[in-house]
Amino acid sequence: MTISSVSQWSATIAADNNDLNDIPLDENLMKGPHVNDAFQELMKQAKAGFALNASPALTGTPTVTSTDAGAAAGPSVVLYRNSASPADLDIIGEVVLRGKNGSAADADYVKLQGVINKSAANESGGYQFVRRGSGTEAAVYVYSSTAAYGHTFTGGLSSSGSLQVGGGAAIAVLDSGTYTPTATLSTNMAAATPTVAIWLRVGNMVMVAGAITLDVTTTGISSEVDLSLPVASDFASSADLAGSGSAQTIAVEAQAIFANVASNRATMQYLANTAASHVARFTFMYQVI
Repeated sequence: MTISSVSQWSATIAADNNDLNDIPLDENLMKGPHVNDAFQELMKQAKAGFALNASPALTGTPTVTSTDAGAAAGPSVVLYRNSASPADLDIIGEVVLRGKNGSAADADYVKLQGVINKSAANESGGYQFVRRGSGTEAAVYVYSSTAAYGHTFTGGLSSSGSLQVGGGAAIAVLDSGTYTPTATLSTNMAAATPTVAIWLRVGNMVMVAGAITLDVTTTGISSEVDLSLPVASDFASSADLAGSGSAQTIAVEAQAIFANVASNRATMQYLANTAASHVARFTFMYQVI
């Protein structure tokens, strides 16, 4: 069989390495010109990059060096999963931190894995950390920019296999971002224009902070406007969301904010003290149901 690349070299029987891409290396067949040809072929393959299909064992501390003075990334290490049938949530590669256990057996203690969503022209990737706890592997942190994964803690850093903060309960979800609430006019509202709001989700609790410009039709009566949510929830009670607001330049005008069970929005209700357009700043918190 022709040995056409380094990946086909024998690491156990040197005599089996008897040709290099049809250039004979056997001592009974190799002639003077073959030495030159063999070195040239080896140099060509080295320049193109060796493809190692086996599992080479590297000892010591291998170093990859780049002398590029530009701003681009480098040097680069590429782990290429050349799959003919990629699927969503495929784990396409991993870096494994392996060591010995108390019985001198190998154990994989920590892994960094790559996870994919394969949609053509809309591909997305994520990563997850996997740790071994009490003899069992579990993902402790999964991240992706897509809503399919979110920023999810599915395992933990404690010996019991959960992520705990200050000895409290395990955190199921951690996420944050910005959004512009959609305002739906309700009672006595001529106009309502929210600005970009910020939000933070921890587990099933979401906190929102923002500002809104209010214009009422008539002063001195109850006024209401509904605001959309950054993370959807199916409210069962008005108490599933609670918050408050305050007019920035109008004295004694406060807003109460609660869940609108019918529309699954946040309802801002207040007694209008002025018909002039003015800004109110608000915060509210709700649970994802």
